Amino acid sequence: MTTYAVLGTGAIGGWYGALLAQAGHDVHFLCRSDHAHVKSHGLLVESPLGDIHLREVQAYDDAADMPRCGVALVTWKATSNGGLGPVLASVVAPESTVVMMQNGLGNEEAAMVAAGLEPDRLLAGLSFICAHKVGPGHVRHLDYGAVTLAGDDMERAEEIADDFRDAGVPVSVEPDRVLARWRKLVWNIPYNGLCVLLDATTDSLMADRSLRGEIESLMREVCTVARRPAAARGDLRQPCACRTGGRRGDAEGRAALPVPEIPRHAGASVKAPYFLPCE
Repeated sequence: MTTYAVLGTGAIGGWYGALLAQAGHDVHFLCRSDHAHVKSHGLLVESPLGDIHLREVQAYDDAADMPRCGVALVTWKATSNGGLGPVLASVVAPESTVVMMQNGLGNEEAAMVAAGLEPDRLLAGLSFICAHKVGPGHVRHLDYGAVTLAGDDMERAEEIADDFRDAGVPVSVEPDRVLARWRKLVWNIPYNGLCVLLDATTDSLMADRSLRGEIESLMREVCTVARRPAAARGDLRQPCACRTGGRRGDAEGRAALPVPEIPRHAGASVKAPYFLPCE
């Protein structure tokens, strides 16, 4: 059985890690801020699909104390990737696979640089989920949960996908991780920025004809940038004019995602001079 390291026990790591553990997989959680609480009280995940309470959790506050695992799920915010090198050095073995379950672009390249990993040991993990962390050791899942795994080693991706499916997670597997990330950015970039700037949910944005036009324009802009040769390589050094941020909700009025904590500039467009990994 594959051993999993969950690096970051927030909404994403807590949800998928709890599902894998409930299904009987050997899962080890890195809990940086709430380690003591999780060790004492376990990990609680509330969901319309059924609550999960892992009372005995293999939780650690230092990656150096974790065992080497067959799969490392990097689920912390991409803004923490500066510390990726020593953490991965502690938990991965020569045959391990690292799955970057983060929003943004260039995440796998960051892991290659930080830990000296070869491309075939990395997968992009793209989750379409509505969940948030509400307190220490406490995650609330509201809706969705499908995952796309993308990367060079399709055989390994299918093996990991089967574990997720065994845990009840719908998974698709694709060969091109850069293309998979750009596809998600077509959604993330317009909705994230506008939801934060306007303190709105996506259903309210879609109900406003002028804002809907802005969303469609931003989507076309993302597609235009994605077609550039540098973007196809995942090159972060190329300037662009796409806006970034974090989304809430969807046009069908389903559960709304909490927006990330980023500065708001009321009444002004935010333009990022470079594409950077962001949450």
